[in-house]
Amino acid sequence: MKCLAFVDLHGNKKAMDVLKEKVEKEKPDFIICAGDFTVFGDRIEKWMKEISKLGRVFLVHGNHEDEREVAHLCEHYDNVEFMHGKIREFKEVVLLGWGGGGFSQKDLEFEAWAKENNSLLRSFGNKKKLFIVHAPFHNTALDEIDRDHVGCKSFSRFVKDYPVEFGFCGHIHENAGKDDNVGRCLVFNPGPKGKIIIF
Repeated sequence: MKCLAFVDLHGNKKAMDVLKEKVEKEKPDFIICAGDFTVFGDRIEKWMKEISKLGRVFLVHGNHEDEREVAHLCEHYDNVEFMHGKIREFKEVVLLGWGGGGFSQKDLEFEAWAKENNSLLRSFGNKKKLFIVHAPFHNTALDEIDRDHVGCKSFSRFVKDYPVEFGFCGHIHENAGKDDNVGRCLVFNPGPKGKIIIF
């Protein structure tokens, strides 16, 4: 399977044009958006419509979008699914989503959700698990600023403890395009122009 992942679009038309070109050329099976597709929610309906044109989309909100507003807008599109706090099987993969945040190293609400869904998370056999978040994973190339690691420890601990193979995040623009490992999990900041991943 093939996906196109992107993050931190922030209403950038040139970046959206690049994403459209990649969709046309690569024909991914699905699209991942890891949040911050607007600038503080500006013209959110327009950008949601543009994202919906890309294909089958799994999306979380970033710190620039309101959770309820994004959830409501996603209901208008059959091909766009709001993934915050959800687990979905899609063909040969399983997607998990947790949006918002970006400024905290610990997310107790997420940790409670992960504990509550422990049995379900372990029930998908050999299917590849993809974790979509906005905040970066702690102690990686994706969360480093001036030699400090500012990412979410809850997310890094989660992908070490659970059988998650791929993680997607953003928030720190300087690290766009970088990837790293957290244990056996390969993590990406695909940036606004996106990255093709083959599973």
